[in-house]
Amino acid sequence: MKTVVITSLGDPEALQIQEVEDPKIKDDEVLIKVEAAALSRGDIYQRQGFYPPPQGASPYPGLECSGCQASLNPLEKMFLAGKQEIRSMGAPVELVHLPFRLQSSKEQRFLTAGNEQKLAFCKDLGADVCINYKTEDFVARVKEESGGKGVDVFLDSVGAAYFQQNLDSLNIDGKLFIIGSLNGFVAEVNIGAMFANLLGNFGLTNH
Repeated sequence: MKTVVITSLGDPEALQIQEVEDPKIKDDEVLIKVEAAALSRGDIYQRQGFYPPPQGASPYPGLECSGCQASLNPLEKMFLAGKQEIRSMGAPVELVHLPFRLQSSKEQRFLTAGNEQKLAFCKDLGADVCINYKTEDFVARVKEESGGKGVDVFLDSVGAAYFQQNLDSLNIDGKLFIIGSLNGFVAEVNIGAMFANLLGNFGLTNH
């Protein structure tokens, strides 16, 4: 397959398109053929040497992509039959392997953004509840829309500025996954809610 390779850390000129070996999937992964990819801040940091992939992960940059199934293992064939389109993280490459997870069609998807144009765009992509975090209290709105429960999983790319509010938005036994730190690394937090509601907080590199 073709992919973008970081030949040396530093400037964009170090990026080259090269032919590399196709990825090999494990029993809990799905292989997709990439149709579209995006450039994220994490990709830039990786090129500069500030965001190395964890041990065992792909060395190639690219955290966001969409595409279609390229191959399935027997477990995936049971649950993904007929479902062709997959959107997740992992390119610019031609093929990418992703962790396989079963998803419920009853899940309600919340999204926050800072202007109405972004909210409308995400609504078209399938978000159920779109909240302008600059004009609304998103914790209150999440609680209202979820019948007072909160969300089971919160994916955050902002970091310190909204850490406490993110925790306050979670349901009992909820999980907060931090995938970025656009607004800082240091936050003051009341850990009492984490104990009381059995909350989990995780940091991910997205590789």
